[in-house]
Amino acid sequence: MKKAPKKEYGIEIVKPWSKEMYNHNDKVADEVRDIVGRRWKDAYKTAEVEYDAEYEDEDFTPEGFEYAEWSNHQTDELEVLREAVILVGYGPGFEMNRVDGDFDLELETASYWRLKEIAEDLELNLTCQFIGLK
Repeated sequence: MKKAPKKEYGIEIVKPWSKEMYNHNDKVADEVRDIVGRRWKDAYKTAEVEYDAEYEDEDFTPEGFEYAEWSNHQTDELEVLREAVILVGYGPGFEMNRVDGDFDLELETASYWRLKEIAEDLELNLTCQFIGLK
């Protein structure tokens, strides 16, 4: 007796993947990228405001936040997001703009399975989940 086809979100799960499966996962991937990207930009902006406030009353002003050292100016939220998206750490000598650029690139080029891991690591509340992945 043949097994009944498995369905998720009304889409039949098949191998190789169908166009419907790819379309569904593309939408979920866009949602993950949007949520994580917004959280990163918000946390980065907050860290930048704190950095600017730190040097507000001083005669010496550093070149700017983007050139500040990551290890000195990362926030807890930035570190949580960085750890979920970029699988390597950044020590002394790495500037904020380098980590920001790496984060954007990793998030933009992440595969479905990697985005699924990121969503799970960050416990994102998505409208629907990836299908066809274990």
